[in-house]
Amino acid sequence: MSTVPDIDIDVGIGLYATAFQGLGSGYGIRASVDDFAVHEILSQKTLDLLANYNDHYNDHFNNTKYDVARSDVSGVASVDARGKGGYAVYMLKKRGVDTAHALSTIYKMTGARLKSLGLKDASASTSQYVCSTGMNKRLQDIATPKFGITFVGYLKKPLTKKQMLGNRFHIRISGNWDKIND
Repeated sequence: MSTVPDIDIDVGIGLYATAFQGLGSGYGIRASVDDFAVHEILSQKTLDLLANYNDHYNDHFNNTKYDVARSDVSGVASVDARGKGGYAVYMLKKRGVDTAHALSTIYKMTGARLKSLGLKDASASTSQYVCSTGMNKRLQDIATPKFGITFVGYLKKPLTKKQMLGNRFHIRISGNWDKIND
């Protein structure tokens, strides 16, 4: 495992998960936006709070259940606040645009301010959780060529950075693989 430089330790990176030293010149990780993917990970406690809060809500109002999964929110039921009192949580998936511009565009489209837990790279394909700044406000799902938001559910309190465990990265390396054996 490689040694972590002091500058990385200062910003909270204490471990590199690979001892791989690299391939040398002629290879890269950003031939396309899809070569670098970042997925935000929330703590299991937060996911449980999100699921439990919404399961209770659904039991009470709809008698339906839905699953809040770590990276797939496609099975989440569509419900409205109905005065329940909660902060709407969404999955923001974007490609080729940074978080600030995506949230700014959502604000211009809807008038709703959303808060993210962190900024994600514009030169990547990303998924991250965002939260409404007001209670009982739910947006319809949005899809544009560069980003989309999908409703996940409600929490009693807005998301905070303490609830984020980190990010999972998928990195595709491209180059002339025949040169490796030379």
